[in-house]
Amino acid sequence: MAKTDLVFLHGTARERGRLQAKTAHGLHGGVLQAISGPLHAAATTLSEPHMQQYLDKQWRFTEQNGKNHLEEIEGLATGFGFSALDLFAFLHLSFLSPDIPPADGCSTIALSNSSDGPVLAKNRDYAGEHHRLQRVFLHQDPTQGNKRCLFVGSLGCPGAFSSGMNSDGLAVVDTRVDRREPGVGWLRYFLMTEMLWKASSVSEAVEIIRSCPHVGGGSLTIADSTGSIASVELGSPDAHIEAKDSGGFVHTNHFLSHPLLSAMGPRDAKERSSVGRLASLTNALPGLTQSANRRDILRLMSSHGDDNHRLCLHAGSEASFTISSVVYLCRTRELIFSNGPPCKEKWQTFTL
Repeated sequence: MAKTDLVFLHGTARERGRLQAKTAHGLHGGVLQAISGPLHAAATTLSEPHMQQYLDKQWRFTEQNGKNHLEEIEGLATGFGFSALDLFAFLHLSFLSPDIPPADGCSTIALSNSSDGPVLAKNRDYAGEHHRLQRVFLHQDPTQGNKRCLFVGSLGCPGAFSSGMNSDGLAVVDTRVDRREPGVGWLRYFLMTEMLWKASSVSEAVEIIRSCPHVGGGSLTIADSTGSIASVELGSPDAHIEAKDSGGFVHTNHFLSHPLLSAMGPRDAKERSSVGRLASLTNALPGLTQSANRRDILRLMSSHGDDNHRLCLHAGSEASFTISSVVYLCRTRELIFSNGPPCKEKWQTFTL
C-alpha cells in the first residue's frame, strides 16, 4: 500500500465536508460507487414506508441533538455531488439492511497501561471500495477552540467513521455488531465524533453516552491519557458500559454483556470469525496487561493463526479484509497507522 498523507481539514463542519471533497483527487467516482452501490442493493428494503419513517425520525433526532453532524454531511454532499439524504441512509445501512455488503468486521483492544502508557488498537476489516478511500484526517474547528481531532475514516464519510483521538489524548474505536430493530437515537459514527469534540476524558465520554438514546448495534472502546478505559456495547435505547483504571478490554463483532448477549453458535463464517478473533485477543490480554509495549501490540494486530483466529485478514480470505490497523498512544498523542494489512509492517506515525 502507498504511504498515507495526512488530510488537514479546517473550518466549520460544513466547510470541512466541502474541503474533504477537494482533497479526493480522482476518487470522486469511487466515493459515489461506495455509497450508491450498497444503497442500490438495499433499494427495495429502504423503499418500505416504515424504513422511510425511521430515517425521517433519525434525521429529526440528529438535527435536535447534533446538528453539526448533519452540516458536515451536507458539506460532503455538496462537495462530492450526491444527496445528503442518501449519505445519511448509507450510514444507517448496517442497521436497516445488515445483509447488504460491504460488511465490516474489526478487532479492538484497550490497555490501561503499557510501557508507552494507555493504548487503544483496532484492525479495520472492510470490503468494497474503502481500502482505496480510507484516509487519516486532522480536523480543526474554530468553534472548538484549540482542540484538534485525528480521525481515521473514508472519503465521503463524516467524522470518526472508524476511530479517532483528540488533542486531549482521548481515543475511541468501534466494531460493528449486527442488530435488527434499531432505535431512534445516536448513530454510532456521530456519537464517536461527538465524544471526541466534546469530551477530554473517559468519564466525560461516558456521560455523553448516557445522556441520550442510541440506534444500537456496535461496540465502542475508549481510553484517555490518564489510563482510564471503558467498554461500551450499544443497545437500544440504552448502552452497557464498563469502566476501569487497570487491565484491558477486547471486542470483535458480537455482544458480550447480558442482556445484550445473543447466542452465537458457529452458524456461519462471520460468526465463527468473530468468536475466534475474540479468543485470540482474550488469550493475549493477560500477558499484555503485565508488560506490553507498542511493539507487542503491533505484533498482536499482525497475527494470523488459523482461519477463525487470525486478526490480520488478507484480501480474498474473507468477505472483508484488514484494510488498516491503528494503534493510539493516548499519553503521547501518537497514532501509529498501517495502510493495509499490518503484517506488512509499513507503519506511519502521526502526532497531535
